[in-house]
Amino acid sequence: MVIEQIGSATFMNGLVRIQGLCAGPDGKVRESGVLEVPGNVAAQVINNLVNTLQTLDSQLKEAEEKEKSSKNKSKENGKGKKKK
Repeated sequence: MVIEQIGSATFMNGLVRIQGLCAGPDGKVRESGVLEVPGNVAAQVINNLVNTLQTLDSQLKEAEEKEKSSKNKSKENGKGKKKK
């Protein structure tokens, strides 16, 4: 399921229901699915999701920095005079 936006959210019959939205092939926003989480663990699930996304964000930033660093090093190595 692809979620590009959050639609509505409700709590009914012990479940938190969160509507996921995404762009359809026609470019219009459509429902992509509904997350249904038991109300008694909803806060824990959301907190775990936030923590997981923060960890992934840190890992992506580290990978980007390593990639930039390696590109800069390869550019620096290629600029010097060649020894005969």
